[in-house]
Amino acid sequence: MSFDQFQDSEHRGSPLLLFRFFSGERRWLYTNHRLPITSGTEVYGNIPISMGPTEQSAQELPQGVEINLPSSTPLAFEFKQFLPPQPIEVDVLTRHRDDPDGEYRPVFFGEAASAVFNEDGTASITCFPIGHKMQRVIPWPVYSPTCNWPVYSPGCGVNRELYRVDGTVNAIDRDVVSAAAFGTKEDQWFAAGYVLRRETNEVRWIISHEGPNLTLVAPFVGLRSGEVLSAYAGCDGLESTCKDKFNNLPRHAGFPDVPRKNPFTENVFGTGNKGSGGGSDSGKAPWRSIGNLVE
Repeated sequence: MSFDQFQDSEHRGSPLLLFRFFSGERRWLYTNHRLPITSGTEVYGNIPISMGPTEQSAQELPQGVEINLPSSTPLAFEFKQFLPPQPIEVDVLTRHRDDPDGEYRPVFFGEAASAVFNEDGTASITCFPIGHKMQRVIPWPVYSPTCNWPVYSPGCGVNRELYRVDGTVNAIDRDVVSAAAFGTKEDQWFAAGYVLRRETNEVRWIISHEGPNLTLVAPFVGLRSGEVLSAYAGCDGLESTCKDKFNNLPRHAGFPDVPRKNPFTENVFGTGNKGSGGGSDSGKAPWRSIGNLVE
């Protein structure tokens, strides 16, 4: 009997849900069935999990759904102190328990965006459908002295593995991690780069680098001494850095010769005070006008 026959039946239908959360190689698999479910090589653990109603709408902004689960689950823990450093995708599938064909149908595809922890020991994770990504603003290239390409991006073209240093953590102080290997590079070599936690594939941006110490934008939750971190050299986007540090000047997508003075706010001739758009003569350009002629 097919999925549709169970779905349309008044008495034989027994739908269950499979929740598949994933980020890179990491997986969190749950089902609302009373027993674990194996699908292919994946095992979905049975927990009290539910999903709010989905809505079909012609609105420009897609509607989100809430998935409720115990706040003690590993997935909820990802949201407890900070938002996950990498997006967590979610697929929700349904099937009928007694369907011998085990036919699955998609219910929801999207991304986990935020979480609220409730007093009853549950967490409500708000998820938006994949169409929500179309609302993201993609920055255009700009005329700037710094490069438009993020370091190690396809446009940049630098092989990040050539600028990677693996270090074994020997000290942790909140957002500062230390490893002797990081001290083999000059100070600020890793600033504006990032560090990868090998055990979980989490990523943190590096704010500052001094000796063996890296100051991160946010600490790694549960990081322990002895773990291995991979640090990647940072780039400030300047032409000199692209040339001297990465030997990648042909791909530099910046405009280092753009004038530093803004003609709308400053006197570009270097005389007098800042112009105000009228009124004061102190910001006028150094020429005299006679009628419609310029002398």
